[in-house]
Amino acid sequence: PSYAALTLGVDVKAPQETHAGFAKRCVELTMRCLGRDLDMALEYCGGDVDGDDTMNDNEKENVRCLAEWTGGCGNGKQIDAYYRAKFLLRYLAYLTKIGIVSSDDDNNSGSSGGDNQSFLGLLQLLAQSATNAAHASSSSSDNSNDEKKRALGRASRVLASLILSVLPYAMS
Repeated sequence: PSYAALTLGVDVKAPQETHAGFAKRCVELTMRCLGRDLDMALEYCGGDVDGDDTMNDNEKENVRCLAEWTGGCGNGKQIDAYYRAKFLLRYLAYLTKIGIVSSDDDNNSGSSGGDNQSFLGLLQLLAQSATNAAHASSSSSDNSNDEKKRALGRASRVLASLILSVLPYAMS
């Protein structure tokens, strides 16, 4: 809440000659950073353990599980990106509460049909993406593309977790 209050305070109280449009720039930077962090959090960085003939099936599964627990890379970059995305969504929720970001399409008069540029529209887009990834991961009965199914399933869980983590802030 303090970052949102600081954004509002600078936008309202700072001299307009030097700080005009400060809140708008903050929202634009937040969206760019959110996109970057979502890309990084959802990126698949695991190695191809299926091509390694020296490992038995149990060892391959242990490597896959370790990669999933550590965000795919084992170095924490994806986990850090997930938490940054989570906090950026929370920041946007606070900006919505104080009126800097539009909460829904009704408040966004410049929006046309499929171009909902509101906080609710962003959450709906993330929810639709999570649903699409979940359906794609479970729809194919082909076992040859197991890594893709795992990646899509992980992406759907990450996106759903982000949405659920910000709902209390968006609803309060």
